[in-house]
Amino acid sequence: MKYICTTCGYNELNTPPWGEDGSTPNFEICPCCGVEFGYEDSTEKGKERFLAYWIDNGMNWFVPKLKPCDWSLNEQLKNLCALNMKKMKYEELIKEYKDK
Repeated sequence: MKYICTTCGYNELNTPPWGEDGSTPNFEICPCCGVEFGYEDSTEKGKERFLAYWIDNGMNWFVPKLKPCDWSLNEQLKNLCALNMKKMKYEELIKEYKDK
């Protein structure tokens, strides 16, 4: 089973970023956006701030060799909507950054 980064929507994590109970962070790093689960993403505001910072600074992958050749920010951010995470906020981000 694969899990989703609740900050950037990367959907190939091997372990749940906030544990099986959804409230115990594993403190691992997302290979896509580089967020440390349990640190920068400990609040909704922190997630939004980290995501905006990552996008504004070029969306560089933390582990570049894991970036799919057909990667799309637009498609990845849709994963956040599937998690029911502030749908409107992320849809606005998708619209704003879909052409990057």
